[in-house]
Amino acid sequence: METVHIDAVDQLQYFIQQLSTPLGMAMVLLFLLALFAVIFMPVLRWIYLGTAIWTSTLAYYGYAKLDENVLMSPLQQLRDYGRPITVALLIALLIPSLIAQRGIRGKVTCAGLWGLGIYQIIFSARLAAGGDMVHGVLGGLILFITFMVMLLGVTRWVQVPKDADKVINTIVFSVALFVISNIMQLLVNPAAVGAAGGRFYGTTGNPQHAGLILSASIAPLLYFAFAPGRGKLLRLSGILLLIPVVGMTAWTGSRTAALVTLVSLGIMFRLKLGKLIYILPILFISFVVVMQFANYLVAAQFPEYAGLMQSSDVLGFGQHIIDTTDTRSDVWYWTFQTFLANPLYGSATGAVGYTENSYLAIAANFGLVGLLPLLFVLVASCFAMFRVWKLRPQLGPHAAMAEMVVAGLFSLFMGALFEGYLGGTLSFPIYMLYVYLCLIPFLIDLAHRQAFYATGMPVAMPLTDQPYGGYQPQYT
Repeated sequence: METVHIDAVDQLQYFIQQLSTPLGMAMVLLFLLALFAVIFMPVLRWIYLGTAIWTSTLAYYGYAKLDENVLMSPLQQLRDYGRPITVALLIALLIPSLIAQRGIRGKVTCAGLWGLGIYQIIFSARLAAGGDMVHGVLGGLILFITFMVMLLGVTRWVQVPKDADKVINTIVFSVALFVISNIMQLLVNPAAVGAAGGRFYGTTGNPQHAGLILSASIAPLLYFAFAPGRGKLLRLSGILLLIPVVGMTAWTGSRTAALVTLVSLGIMFRLKLGKLIYILPILFISFVVVMQFANYLVAAQFPEYAGLMQSSDVLGFGQHIIDTTDTRSDVWYWTFQTFLANPLYGSATGAVGYTENSYLAIAANFGLVGLLPLLFVLVASCFAMFRVWKLRPQLGPHAAMAEMVVAGLFSLFMGALFEGYLGGTLSFPIYMLYVYLCLIPFLIDLAHRQAFYATGMPVAMPLTDQPYGGYQPQYT
């Protein structure tokens, strides 16, 4: 199979050049059909969003040779055009977002959501000012479209708890696409996703990237599998999806992924330690099953690696997770010194480097111009998390969703202390931040509404709200 290894900066330009070909014209027609269909079929909104989140995870492993990093078809083609596909899906979601109605919602947005959008726009403007026009101008336009879809679309598409469940289902859908595509690739050629090299990096750019995607998925998956009111088949599918997710997370050998996982579990089960009796065996079984699967693949296709699963260096990841070697303090010191050299605007002049700390990386590259908006997002989000956590008693059976949102947000902000992903654009953690910050105002709105309905207080409701007025506090 002949492949084209396209750099992320040139993907959109290359894609535009291909539009004049017969295949390109067919893709334009398909896009127009997709644009028309999503307006009249609301379920496609979530399918498009989930697919966009998945395609944003596709990247080239930076340290692999080209002939060793070729994926099976059509994964390779999807990766080559991953960014244009993601952008096309977001543009398709823009129209239903612009025409979305407020409906019964009282509180629609929160300061953290606005802050994240404004931070990314400032981030793009600073890139352009530093000389990176492709990421600055074109990237800024993409980020603006993403912000509009989240601010005007997702926030208004969620009217009742069943709609909020659709958001979680969308995340699970994107994770399922990620896991299934990686399992298929492992069966065809494990070397292309890291099986022969030790640590698992999958269809992403490096093991840390893969580990972050997988670990950030654990909280939504646990909610999907164990939240009340879900059918047995969905619960079973969630548990089955947890098995490869947990195993692959360990296989990446990422200590940041381990931290994100532990923080998520700690917050979600802080008040429900008894449920860990059911969760921990699943996590352990997931670990064992995936490792045995990995050992079988490696032993079959790469005999020289056979038997490593029985050693303490389980394909290279085991020792890395428990390794206490300090690999970050020197980099953090250098990054901080870079910030001090130009504290106002930073040192970004064209190519931007990101170190293993999101906050220091933004400070060094963009100075206070980028750091202050990011800190505003952090503070506003923490305030919103605290507010949602206090309102859990009013949420009744939906309190588990609030715990998931707090666990997901807090774990991502903690993980950012050790990875530079908050400086990303179309990336899985950024999408997760947006999703959580869209759910927070809904949960606050729901808690207030539940309290009114529970006390029987007369509430002046608009006509659009009256169909829900007679519901019990746990209305769905």
